[in-house]
Amino acid sequence: MPRIRLERANRRNLYWARRLGWDRAFNAIVRLLGFRRQTPALSVFSQAVARWQRANGLVVDGILGPKTWRAMRRVLRGRSTHQGPADAPTPPRLSEIALGKLTLKSNRDFTRTIGLYQFTPEDLLVTARMLEGENSGRETPETAAIVWSMLNLYAFLQHHRSSYPTFASFLYKYSSPLHPGRPLRNRSWRNLKTSSRRMAIRGLRGQLPNPVGNATDFANPYIYFKRRYGRAPNYQEWRNYIARHTKRYMEWIGEVDGIKQFGRNTFYINKRVRNVPTGVVKIRW
Repeated sequence: MPRIRLERANRRNLYWARRLGWDRAFNAIVRLLGFRRQTPALSVFSQAVARWQRANGLVVDGILGPKTWRAMRRVLRGRSTHQGPADAPTPPRLSEIALGKLTLKSNRDFTRTIGLYQFTPEDLLVTARMLEGENSGRETPETAAIVWSMLNLYAFLQHHRSSYPTFASFLYKYSSPLHPGRPLRNRSWRNLKTSSRRMAIRGLRGQLPNPVGNATDFANPYIYFKRRYGRAPNYQEWRNYIARHTKRYMEWIGEVDGIKQFGRNTFYINKRVRNVPTGVVKIRW
């Protein structure tokens, strides 16, 4: 494929993965395309889609859009009908999974700019462990919010610190389920939930929608209230507790459509970045 068409295919595949939801069937798709022991890079994936389109009489543009996905789903459904338990795909090896690069745009309100940070297999493993501990690895908007809060905090405020040379080292410090002595700290990739692994992969590829903007922290004040008063708060008590006990340099982001914060994780933003336009933290894959 010509370079300019390949670049367009890469961009459109990132778009359609989220829009059509085929990123959730990514492992089955890459095996249908002929990849058995590795997860392809985005450009290799787009070229493989083009070959599959040519072999199946479709428009050859390398884009897994609505028509190609409709045809591919028919084939995948046929495979699943005849597939036994022994044919179930195994988790890809960490070293075989392509990951993105963390970038932070410069702008007039926030002038610090970090270079590209390439996520590593260790970052992926620790992210999956963190998600399994923080939200049981569930594939929900709340889990996506946790991922984006950590990406934002690392990009805006922690990446330049010598004590956090990697995203993994930062997560070990921030996430209480990963602190020394906790069981999740040393859990292997294959022993983590499929949903935890999948959400971590999508997160470090930039494939998760961002429901919390520039939020940089999360905590569970509902639990803190119960520990302090020996009972669960009602909604107004929970709101009052947030107002009284949020750190001075933080503020609650408020209610967010699609995310339940009452009784669960509550999301905050560091006041240093509250006026920064949303979307300056990105992951290029």
